[in-house]
Amino acid sequence: MNAWRTLVCSGLILLGSIPGMAQDRVPETEPESLRNWFLEVQWVGSEREKYDVFARENVPPAEVTKSGEGPGFSFGRRIGGRFVLAFQFLLVWHDVAVDGMDLIDGEMLITGTVLFRERSFLQPFLRGGVGGTGLILKQEDDVHIVYGTAASAGGGLALRFSGRWSLELEGAGTFANYLEADENPADEEQDRYQVRTSNIGWRLGVGIRIWF
Repeated sequence: MNAWRTLVCSGLILLGSIPGMAQDRVPETEPESLRNWFLEVQWVGSEREKYDVFARENVPPAEVTKSGEGPGFSFGRRIGGRFVLAFQFLLVWHDVAVDGMDLIDGEMLITGTVLFRERSFLQPFLRGGVGGTGLILKQEDDVHIVYGTAASAGGGLALRFSGRWSLELEGAGTFANYLEADENPADEEQDRYQVRTSNIGWRLGVGIRIWF
């Protein structure tokens, strides 16, 4: 009898403690809200199919390296959870085997990015962009500039360390179509230069992205 009384009392005590236990339960927290705006600083390396763009007697085609590297930055905004629209600006320096000369490749692109697993630490993404490009050949006393259109397509992986900081690794194929050339200048004494109408290549980049 005492055993039954003890069992019943224990059961009543347990039932009485259930409401208190329910009140002590911590409710599930809502997912952290994603920040919308970002600024990113990059370092990129790129190479294009050919760089014999300036046909000058003192700069043979082989004297300009196809590969180069330089800084870049981008800024933009998240639209929804997975889509990111951004402006990307890149400058790449190429070595020229002539003292006093520099060849600089620049790109300005509007890019669209689709993120996968946007709240996870590892975030694969796909990215495409369109915009403009330019080549600048600098000499001590002269500068030649040619312009054109550009496009890129690729993807990569973002490492999300927190809601504010992430590291991004990007790879992309690139295409450029130059619009300006001076193959037959009116002044025969003027240095002649020409530009290939199109150029394909690739680009690799790493960047630190700050969300705010």
